[in-house]
Amino acid sequence: MDYKRIEDLLEKYWACETSIVEEKELRTFFKNEPVPEQFKDTALLFQYFETQSRQKKLGTDFDQKILAQLNEEASTKKTKMVHLFNNYYKVAAVIIMVIVLSLLVTRTIQQEQDKVQMADTFENPEDAFEETKKALLLISNKIGKGKTQMVKLSEFNKAEEKIKNNNVEL
Repeated sequence: MDYKRIEDLLEKYWACETSIVEEKELRTFFKNEPVPEQFKDTALLFQYFETQSRQKKLGTDFDQKILAQLNEEASTKKTKMVHLFNNYYKVAAVIIMVIVLSLLVTRTIQQEQDKVQMADTFENPEDAFEETKKALLLISNKIGKGKTQMVKLSEFNKAEEKIKNNNVEL
């Protein structure tokens, strides 16, 4: 065989410019003849291609089998997940019941305490009226003292403004 032709074909092959007939010629060269040393590396590549093409290929029903297995696994996983979540739902329901019951008990106790706090402290309404008058008088006195302090503060603010105005004019 003409090794120059093989070199030219290999150059075209590596440049992806060979035709199917030329590639077939290369395959038969590397398959049948004793390969010279300069083509040993390339021969290994073509021998690999040859062994891969001879290996058993997948059947036409391969995709269907895989899809059937995937669907079967998915359905079993769904049922397992449903059973797993059923247990969680039971636990969540119990927790919610405990929380609701504790809130109801707490509210009932709070209402009972509020009833006790709102009970009358005076038997006689006139005594209650007198105590209320005392409390309101005390509040009135405290507010009056606060007003006198506010008047003093107002005078202080006026004096401060005069000082600021005098400083601005200078």
